[in-house]
Amino acid sequence: MKTRRSRAEIVELVQSTMPWEDVGVDMLSQKELTVFRHRKDALTRYMEGQSLAVIKQHTKIGGNYLIKMINRCLKPAPDGQPFGYRAMLPNEATTEYTRTKPLNSEVHLNGAGLAGALGSLFKVYPDLKPFLDALILKKSKANKELKTVPEFAIRRKDVHRLFIKYLEERNHSKVTWPFTSKDFALRTISGYVKKTRAQNFERSVEIIGNRAAVAHIPVGTGESPLIKLRGLWDGIEIDSHTYDAVFVLSIPNDVEVSHANLRAVIELKRLHVLAAVEISSTAVLWYRVIYGDDVTAEDVVALIREMFGAERPVPMPVINDLILKSGAGFPADLIPGLKQALPSVIRFDNALANLSVKVSSSLRKQLGCMMDYGRAAHFERRPNIENLFGRFTEDLCKRFPSTTGAGPNKGGADNPGKEARIHYMESTALDQLTYTWFANHNVEPSKGLYYQTPLQALEQLIKSNNDHFIPRCPPLDTQKALGTVHVPEFRVVCADLNAGLRPYINLDGARYSSRRLKNATDLIGKKILIHVNESDMRVVQAFRVTGEALGPLKVQGAWDQRAHTRKVRRKINSLKRLKIISYLSGECPVDVYLRYLYAKAEKMRLDGKQDRSSASKIDLLQHEMSRSLPEIDQQSDVLELPAPVAPEEDIPRRAWTIATNETDLLELLKKL
Repeated sequence: MKTRRSRAEIVELVQSTMPWEDVGVDMLSQKELTVFRHRKDALTRYMEGQSLAVIKQHTKIGGNYLIKMINRCLKPAPDGQPFGYRAMLPNEATTEYTRTKPLNSEVHLNGAGLAGALGSLFKVYPDLKPFLDALILKKSKANKELKTVPEFAIRRKDVHRLFIKYLEERNHSKVTWPFTSKDFALRTISGYVKKTRAQNFERSVEIIGNRAAVAHIPVGTGESPLIKLRGLWDGIEIDSHTYDAVFVLSIPNDVEVSHANLRAVIELKRLHVLAAVEISSTAVLWYRVIYGDDVTAEDVVALIREMFGAERPVPMPVINDLILKSGAGFPADLIPGLKQALPSVIRFDNALANLSVKVSSSLRKQLGCMMDYGRAAHFERRPNIENLFGRFTEDLCKRFPSTTGAGPNKGGADNPGKEARIHYMESTALDQLTYTWFANHNVEPSKGLYYQTPLQALEQLIKSNNDHFIPRCPPLDTQKALGTVHVPEFRVVCADLNAGLRPYINLDGARYSSRRLKNATDLIGKKILIHVNESDMRVVQAFRVTGEALGPLKVQGAWDQRAHTRKVRRKINSLKRLKIISYLSGECPVDVYLRYLYAKAEKMRLDGKQDRSSASKIDLLQHEMSRSLPEIDQQSDVLELPAPVAPEEDIPRRAWTIATNETDLLELLKKL
């Protein structure tokens, strides 16, 4: 039995849903505006406790209609909120139209008067609507019933075909709608598909949208992000980008396998660039050109090391006419307060290089900042770096004669590789071009910064709040090693008394030792801890298991002639085991490996093929060796600590006693 609510209960219920959102009445006619004002005034008077007679006298709205109007206002709208004042607008529907009149096939042959026909059919077949929704939204239920493979994005005419099939299987009358309509309700089903997709926007975008559309689903929802990086140096964005152009490697004429007088060139694999952008000012903090196949964890670590280092390496000038604009440069070089300043958050994508232990753990502990990776394939979380790379491509990459464009048939050269070989598009000038473009970007006025340059925006943010910006800098004892990630490993100390070999360790096919380790004969046969810098294998740091430092250990033999990574060392060892390459004692293995790559690439070139893999390895190795001067050689200078001096003895020294610092066990054993 339906009970009637009291006036106090109705007032309390209405108050619990208030305040209601105001509505715009500017577009209403005078008559409609009068109706709306009377309805709103009637509700206000009812809430104030005025009698129904007084309300009707002022607004011409009776009690029964007023209660009906209140019920309309309390109904939930599609947005989840009560209709409120929206239900008082003239001709505003609060419920979906439902057809009550039965369909007459003879009257509706011309297609008129069929409003609500599909809704009536849903009442006859209660499972029809869930079936259509499952088809449109790619739910597994429809595929199980039809025993079909799900389509990527079902078409409207296919939904209509399955709709007709559904009715035929249930012996729906052929003399009723939809079989009596001209197009068998094709337009009705098309409209229903469109409406269903609009009501399930996110799911529909995931089905029919491209990758960019799916990534933009979380954008513009009106929800505030959990992590708000708005202040100076709160966060930076780091990402990589592929140069949309083809470059070549020149084989020098002094290579033994070269038979041509002209300069021979070989195409390289696609090159990449890493860049870091400060979020609040969009200033480029630093960059790094990536030579070789793809970005690695070592490249990310090297970018961090150069960006937060005391000085940044300036590329060698290759193009004489390339001039920097006045005041162009990078923040750490031009603003003293930002040198080696560390951010609070670093935003990466989910590339494997960024997810490595070196970046996600070791580097994070060194910098003391949070790594924000976010969801995969959501580039819109890093709008500053993505926008930067977009303009970088338009201003630089797409202007190369060997450009590949943004994709197939999207502004690329007809034959980028041929253009690169004709114009000798070598990668040697790429570092200078990239440096100049990013440095000039920092002095370009931006509309988003109120026509200030990124460097000016940084200076203004520093001076705001009475110059109270305090940068977070690393401790003094870690500033030099900042961004240098070491891999800890245990190695056994070896020695050979018969051959007279002093203590050393083996690492990746090479021996390491130092004067201090050679004198530590008590460690023979025992394990020590070493820290390996995989970007330069010439020097490792050694420690006893108790934690006492043994200092740097330098590689023995010809391995110390060239800076090389651990990856290169292992590749050379692999080729040597396979007897593909060989080298004599005293001959630099890196030079032998380089000549092998040159010979391999030249042989394929003479056969009419492009060995892009070997060319990219040569290019990478050459740039690693050229970068080693400012970046790696400083670390390879082994500074030996003085040998420990024995304390003064209280007792007189006898003629037959030997001081500890004068003891040489090997010489003593020989004499014995």
